[in-house]
Amino acid sequence: MFKRNVVSLAVVIALSGGLVACNDDNNVGAVNPGEPNTGSSVLGYVDTLIGTKGLGNVNPSPVMPEGMIQPSPDNFDPTGWNGKGSPVEYDPVHALLSGFSMTHISGAGKGDLNDFAFLPYTGFNTDPVTMDKSTEVAEVGYYAVELMETGVKAELSATDRVAFQRFTFKEGEDRKVRIDLQHELLEQYGNHSRNVYYKRVNDNTVSAHAPLTNGDSGKPCSSRLNFLSQWWKKTSTPNSHQKAN
Repeated sequence: MFKRNVVSLAVVIALSGGLVACNDDNNVGAVNPGEPNTGSSVLGYVDTLIGTKGLGNVNPSPVMPEGMIQPSPDNFDPTGWNGKGSPVEYDPVHALLSGFSMTHISGAGKGDLNDFAFLPYTGFNTDPVTMDKSTEVAEVGYYAVELMETGVKAELSATDRVAFQRFTFKEGEDRKVRIDLQHELLEQYGNHSRNVYYKRVNDNTVSAHAPLTNGDSGKPCSSRLNFLSQWWKKTSTPNSHQKAN
């Protein structure tokens, strides 16, 4: 049995300027964090993986009713983006993980949002990792899976506006988390963050904001996504305002 080191963080997502969806005509359209919700016998009958295959486009995120944040795994398709590889919506047929992103649209028939992805890793390899499907837990208010190359156990939960992530590493391994501020699905899908501004607030906090553009026209939307990540371990990130293009 390995001893473990734990990195935990909370992510707050806020949206200014309207709802997440936007288009050319300007029409805009509680659980205990980190623990499975087993308090109700009714919830034991809920299978959060129903509809995740193919065009069902459901994701297994722990999300509150009308919640503003939906932390969930995003897979990776090596054949996407004309063979360059691309993050894709969760599908049980895929085992590769590109990261755990914080916003999702579930059951829409195509992917959208998928902002701000977190990927725990060790050493210097930030390539997509393989999800051990035999360890996957998807329950109401709780998601967990182990990553094969690194042995990291990832756990997700959420309140109305805050996502909780807990990454448990093997003893003695590097404890690193990549934050992909421009994580998105295939180019033709949804809204995009072309300019992301981020700041290291202190040793435990990173903030960012991103104006959104429409995926079909490239025109600016009336919305801006705001992000704040609070860590329970010290971070090592750039010290001042930065712009990612």
